[in-house]
Amino acid sequence: LQGEIAAHQARLKRQADLDAAERRVREQLDHVVQIPKQVEWADPIVLQWEAFQKAAAIIAETRAKYPGEERLAGLEAETSARRAGWQKELDQGISEVLRGPGAKVGARVLGKQIRILREKDPIEPLWARLAAECDAVEALARREAEVATVATRLRACLQQDDVDQAEAQLGAARANYGDELLWPTLQAEINAHRAVIDEALKRADTLLKQERPEEAMALIGNRPSRDARFAEVLRRARQAVEERSQRETRERSRDRLLAIEQQVATESHKRKRKDL
Repeated sequence: LQGEIAAHQARLKRQADLDAAERRVREQLDHVVQIPKQVEWADPIVLQWEAFQKAAAIIAETRAKYPGEERLAGLEAETSARRAGWQKELDQGISEVLRGPGAKVGARVLGKQIRILREKDPIEPLWARLAAECDAVEALARREAEVATVATRLRACLQQDDVDQAEAQLGAARANYGDELLWPTLQAEINAHRAVIDEALKRADTLLKQERPEEAMALIGNRPSRDARFAEVLRRARQAVEERSQRETRERSRDRLLAIEQQVATESHKRKRKDL
């Protein structure tokens, strides 16, 4: 009788342990479903993975106590199936995000979680592949940002007529991203600006030769230029204006002296006639 009582109690305990294990497993599986609905979670994908891990650990712990239990085998199969379905949906969802208009933000937010899973679960190939996809999107985003920065800086150089610096920036950028489609456009802008500068300098030089320094100064004087040639032309124009001013001053002085001499001569002639 005592043996029957002990056996009955063992069966009751086994049943209770199995019920508790199943309840705990299903709590974790339900948690997987509820996590995405909780906006306060910072890393929901990681938390979902951890919930599956906890469910698997509960099953393994219980199996160690009751090996060969068919109920555990069924629970394990259900957990594995739900985990496989979760990973498939996750794979599809992340791939869609990375191909969509929100790819940059998605790669930054999702990439952080995927890299955590790659470290926690290195034997799962899905995490390595998704991490590589996120890395590729983020690399493209960094490239686009760097290209945009180069374009902004290069055009700022052109606004200052600093064509040499613009060429240097474009050369350095080409060394990093040789196949960037924007480079020919920027090179064309540099060439066009260089032609504008050369034409302005040529026109200013012609004006100076025609003794029209004020027009030369008006042509180039307001350019926010770092090209030393403009400074030289401006110096020549100012010098020409100064020399002409000095020349005109000398001519006016000479004209006044001639007028005085003529006046003196006229008055002297009048006095002589009067004396006669």
